[in-house]
Amino acid sequence: MGYRWLQRPLRSDDGYELTSLSEEDLAAVRIWRNAQPRILRNPDPLTPEDQRRYWDGVVAPSQEVDCPRIVLVAFRLAGALLGYGGLTNLDWEVRRAEVSFLVLPERAADPSVYAVDFRRFLDLLSVLAFQRMALTRLFTETYDVRSHHVAVLEAACYRLEGRLRRHHAVEGGVVDVLFHGLLREDQRA
Repeated sequence: MGYRWLQRPLRSDDGYELTSLSEEDLAAVRIWRNAQPRILRNPDPLTPEDQRRYWDGVVAPSQEVDCPRIVLVAFRLAGALLGYGGLTNLDWEVRRAEVSFLVLPERAADPSVYAVDFRRFLDLLSVLAFQRMALTRLFTETYDVRSHHVAVLEAACYRLEGRLRRHHAVEGGVVDVLFHGLLREDQRA
């Protein structure tokens, strides 16, 4: 199965690609997610049972409908899974979605590798969202302590649209949350 917009993988010239997330990707995704709680809105560890329930109840059914609330994709390099993410909180009336992204912990730990991975992901996701799915707006929510992540967003034409000051607890502290947005016409410019 898979999302109708990803019957053909999206590929970059340098070997990155997006495909529909598959059941075979679940174990790796759970491990990577549990290894990086600092960047997640819900940092609670996932068990294999939690992951199975989420796949069966949310992800698999979303791949079978025309207007899903979530589109999760596998992010690969030369065929190897190195991350996942996609479009969440999809609103088909407004034609907007929130961007999510997570890569292998060792790739996330190297700012230069992370910057290349994240930028390729954003570029491919823009093609999926704006060309294949005809969305008009993407947005993100990021903790301000992730300056390298914010720099990649802004280099990819995402505009800072707001800041919620001292809004979220992260590792015993309270951080600001930043909102960035990208309109289809911003991306073309």
